[in-house]
Amino acid sequence: SGQAKGKDNEVRVFVVSGVVHQRADWNSIHEKICQLLIPLRTSMPFYNSEEERRHGLQQLQQRQKHLIEFCYTVAQKYLFEGKHAAAVPAALHSLRFRMNVHGLSSVELVPAYLLLAEASLGLGHIVQ
Repeated sequence: SGQAKGKDNEVRVFVVSGVVHQRADWNSIHEKICQLLIPLRTSMPFYNSEEERRHGLQQLQQRQKHLIEFCYTVAQKYLFEGKHAAAVPAALHSLRFRMNVHGLSSVELVPAYLLLAEASLGLGHIVQ
């Protein structure tokens, strides 16, 4: 994973994709959340009223918040078990959903970044 500067110098997190990374992602978290992602990745239906639209957006945000906490909990579990490599994809998903819900400059991103730092320390990628 890494960072890239987008327009207006905003930092965007990206994940290097490859067979090894995809398999790690699947085994770590994606298999567990795959069915939960379907409603998030499909286009919003047409609503007959503003109230229905608001309700649909609230449901979408609730699903995203659920995924934030689920991915975060899975990453924590892996860290407690000493499975640092497995914690990374789950923490990245938690971070991605946090960015979608709270924005790129929110303090709500900190818990996911801390999980990623702890996993990196456990993998020996960061020297204390």
